[in-house]
Amino acid sequence: MRFLCLLFVFAFGCVAHRSGDAVRSISFKVEGRPFPKSLWVPQSNHALKGAMEQRVSSWQSLWFPGAIEPAWLDRARLDKDGQRLEIWMAEHGYFDAEFLRWEVKRHGSEKRKLHPVSIRGYIDQGKPSRIREVDIAGIGGLGRSLQRQLRTGTIIAPGQVFSSTAYLATITALRNTLLAGGYAFVDVTGSAEAYPDEHVVDVKLKVELGPASVFGPIQIAGITEMPERIVEAAVTFKEGDPFTPLDLAKTRASLFGLRAFSVVNVTPSLANPELGVVPVNIEVKNSKWRRVKLGPGLELESGKGTAYGFIEWEHTNLFHKLWTFRPAVKVGVAGVVAQDTKLKSFALSQVTVAPVLDVTSAIGIPHVAGPDWSFDIDGRVQVGIETSYRFFSPEVAPGLTWRPMTHLGRDALSLSLGYRLRYFDYFAFTSDVSEITDSPWAWT
Repeated sequence: MRFLCLLFVFAFGCVAHRSGDAVRSISFKVEGRPFPKSLWVPQSNHALKGAMEQRVSSWQSLWFPGAIEPAWLDRARLDKDGQRLEIWMAEHGYFDAEFLRWEVKRHGSEKRKLHPVSIRGYIDQGKPSRIREVDIAGIGGLGRSLQRQLRTGTIIAPGQVFSSTAYLATITALRNTLLAGGYAFVDVTGSAEAYPDEHVVDVKLKVELGPASVFGPIQIAGITEMPERIVEAAVTFKEGDPFTPLDLAKTRASLFGLRAFSVVNVTPSLANPELGVVPVNIEVKNSKWRRVKLGPGLELESGKGTAYGFIEWEHTNLFHKLWTFRPAVKVGVAGVVAQDTKLKSFALSQVTVAPVLDVTSAIGIPHVAGPDWSFDIDGRVQVGIETSYRFFSPEVAPGLTWRPMTHLGRDALSLSLGYRLRYFDYFAFTSDVSEITDSPWAWT
């Protein structure tokens, strides 16, 4: 029905079907040659079209102009686009570039109300202006290692064709490097002096470091129905520590690693540059602590098949203490084939079917001996069937677990020290125990 409605819309139209030129494609030529796509940046042909206001029609609008409005040719806008392209090329190091003209070509019958047109722009690119020197002022008081990192970490370098995009990216890279070095109030400015007659550009960057910064008071808002000490222990820095954005990122990951918050905002305050102190405001918002998973399952192995239903319930803030509790139940039926059954002699009467049950639970108590230590108790009860017997097996495994990557919000590494107690009760044997003989390799 929906498909028929779309056909109706395309057939009869929902917008006015006016006549005119609809732009089908835009391309460029540089001095009569095909526009080189790797001239400045990858896919610069597409980048040039992005700098224009004139747009290209979608193929749907050309096929169904009554339903979808195409991109009509606007010649006044196209004339201004020529100027925009010259500015774009100057920003990418071609200060001598000159836009020459547009060529508009119609396609199809002249009797049509809608005329698809292709547009081609002709450009005289001129010679590129390359970077002659890059000077960074204001870093003389830094250590040699950081100075070397700043000089080698610039995106622009002498000999490259100038690009305003790379120039701005270099300013951002310098600022980020100095932020990581502990200068929270750093300011990086710069200028690019172009000499079109010489086709060179001199880049001058100025760094104002500000004071070396330390973390100030830490405020945490939004802690409800959970121990504050555990949340506070997830903060990877303390007041007076040297400032670094890496600690802010680690703290955010560590708080998410508690699996109790849906929102974590770690915001430094840069309101007092004269003091060199960076207070930090942390805002958290509780997530949904209870989750349920359920669904069917099927397991197949040699001589055995199991079909079951599965349900798991998880609570990540049990008793409002950030304890985790995860019980899960698998219940179903399993069928096993007698061990001496051959494929040619197989019959359903040789299949033994019995109910199976697998109940697991896990309790985790965090922060028992520090922020990375937890006390875990795993339990399991199984009722199952194998080829010659059925069994009942409960087990429990208490232990201490060390997760050294908890502050990164990950459990990629954990070391456990504990003990596992397991009991097996075999019953409903289908083989005669008296027929089981000792192995010839056994001790007598």
